[in-house]
Amino acid sequence: MTEKIPVDMNDKAGLACYFWINWSYYDLTTLAKEDSDYTKGQAAWNFCKYAKIPENSFDVKQTFAFMTESTSGKVLPMTDNDLIFSDIVHESDSNNVTFHQDSDLACPYGVNETTSFSATIICDKENTGKGQGKIISADYTTDPCNL
Repeated sequence: MTEKIPVDMNDKAGLACYFWINWSYYDLTTLAKEDSDYTKGQAAWNFCKYAKIPENSFDVKQTFAFMTESTSGKVLPMTDNDLIFSDIVHESDSNNVTFHQDSDLACPYGVNETTSFSATIICDKENTGKGQGKIISADYTTDPCNL
């Protein structure tokens, strides 16, 4: 029998862990890193909890993802604190799902663009460790407004 963990309705970021698509229920809670964030190059992000963003000129304190410019050290939040994904795509031949989060933050690198974060979750029943998601790739160079 699977242990039932109650949903904490006061944990705003945690509510972003649960969604339904194509009659499949997704619970991303095991992806959350408790003491750190996922990182790759200049990018940092987390699932089900806000990333540990440093002080920034945008005065954003709650984001799921951010980038730090390597030369200036300037921090660019990639999401705001919205819990709703802008888009979710379920791959029909697997249980993998890609989601996209937009923000209201104007991207300094793109005309009429806002920052955003996209992630593809590859469902793997062999990888069950809490906060142990495997990073297959992180693209923060193709589009500096989207991580």
